[in-house]
Amino acid sequence: MQKITWFLILILAGNVYAARPKNRAKATPKIAVKTAPAKPATTIPAKPAEAATSPKPEVAPAPPKPVAPKAPAPKVAPKVETPRARLIRLAGADSLSKLFREVTKQTMPGIVEIRVTKEIPLTPENIKKYFRGKVPPPSVASPSTPAPPIKPGSPRTYRINSLGSGSVFDATRGLIITNAHVVSEASTVKVILHDKRVFKADWVRSDPATDLAVIKIRPDRLSAIAFGDSDKMQVGDWVLAFGSPRGLSESVSAGIISAKGRPTRKPGFYADYIQTDAAINAGNSGGPLVNMYGQIIGINNSIVTKSGGNEGIGFSIPSNMAQQIIAQLITQGKVQRGYFGIRTQDLDEELAQSFGRSDTKGALVVTVTKGSPANKAGVTVGDIIIKVGTDLIDNSNDVHNVCQMFKPDQQAPMTVFRSGKLVSLKVKVGSRAGGLKTVHPQTPPVDPHTYGLNLTKVSPTLAKQYKYKATPGEGMFITMVDPRSDAAEKGIRDGALLLDINGIAAKDLTTINRYLAERSAQGRAIRIRVSTAAGSIRFVVIKPLGK
Repeated sequence: MQKITWFLILILAGNVYAARPKNRAKATPKIAVKTAPAKPATTIPAKPAEAATSPKPEVAPAPPKPVAPKAPAPKVAPKVETPRARLIRLAGADSLSKLFREVTKQTMPGIVEIRVTKEIPLTPENIKKYFRGKVPPPSVASPSTPAPPIKPGSPRTYRINSLGSGSVFDATRGLIITNAHVVSEASTVKVILHDKRVFKADWVRSDPATDLAVIKIRPDRLSAIAFGDSDKMQVGDWVLAFGSPRGLSESVSAGIISAKGRPTRKPGFYADYIQTDAAINAGNSGGPLVNMYGQIIGINNSIVTKSGGNEGIGFSIPSNMAQQIIAQLITQGKVQRGYFGIRTQDLDEELAQSFGRSDTKGALVVTVTKGSPANKAGVTVGDIIIKVGTDLIDNSNDVHNVCQMFKPDQQAPMTVFRSGKLVSLKVKVGSRAGGLKTVHPQTPPVDPHTYGLNLTKVSPTLAKQYKYKATPGEGMFITMVDPRSDAAEKGIRDGALLLDINGIAAKDLTTINRYLAERSAQGRAIRIRVSTAAGSIRFVVIKPLGK
């Protein structure tokens, strides 16, 4: 046993000696560290080549785990909006009020109040016009005393104070636009500005035919309002009316454009009114109608009313017309107007068809003054004016207004419908003396005999009886109208002067009666041209009795 032990020790010592470091001068003591025995390496066999590209076997998906149903969320009562909260929310979304407010803020500094003093001579005519037929006592504005007879040439006068509105359109020159009737017959004109400063007018220039006027004041720190294009405004557009209604200065009312192209219904008066339901009352006259860009698109002029107050039907003169008029007033002090020498009327369906026209647009020529510009250019009675210059003509009022925009000696291209064709003419515009008159027909008139009319030759006795200023040189008098006739229904009355029938001049009574009998036997309507003692001339289509 001892031998075996020593033998093992010797073997171990030999192994240690063999493992000692070589070529070292001194051996470094080695610290033995116990380590875990190394695991034998495992060799992984390589996969076959085809196995690298072969798809993996599909594995059936595991069935979904059952989900427990969620508990229902607790019900929350809807939030109730209070009336006040709803009002605040809706008011916050109101953009229209903000727009009106901004337009007013920028426009109001250019609005003026016009105070006028008039010295009215107490003539019988003025007492009837201004005081309803009663002479005013010296200190009473609304008199109730019966009117004593006024001697011609009486020196007594009465002072009237009136009020209107206007707007500054040129701040550098101190120019203000208003209505002519606001400043007509004025002894003094005062202008009160937005900042309460008062100016006396340096001069006033008016055009009664359009009821427009320009006032000049000292140009001292004025604020002007620009003009807009009235032709671009459409029915339904929002507008604001400014002025001093009933003396309530710096008032503004809102509305829309209700209609465009309204005629004036005043003989010899020019306008193509914009109709609005923005409130206009006495004192608003001359104030501006303003669009949503703060531009003047109309000059407030008049209202239609039975009560004397606003009933939602107000009229403004279009800004485009106003600018042309005031430009002449400023530079020339007056307005020059073109003259054609014709009278026109509107077309209705019957009249249009009788002339072979398919629609009622245009203005029917009822008279042409001999030697007038229109006569020299070849315009004839029965022509339907379709276009003048670049303006299309819808009605007689259009001709009336377009004519005044031409100056004397200008060439006015004109297109007329004649005998089924369009004819181009050139009218050398004349200077207005008597002027153009427009006939606004009520209901069309008619003829004699079987058409319910009796005709008689013209005579001085009949002319006097029917109150003609002179004996007509042509035509025949209508001495009776059958009340059952189409003529009576369309407004033909005793004393009307028949000028022609279907273009045939009413000269020979026998010929005319024979023609009427033939046409009535055929049951055909006829077109007649008639005149009244007042000089109103128009075409009318009438049917035979019983038709």
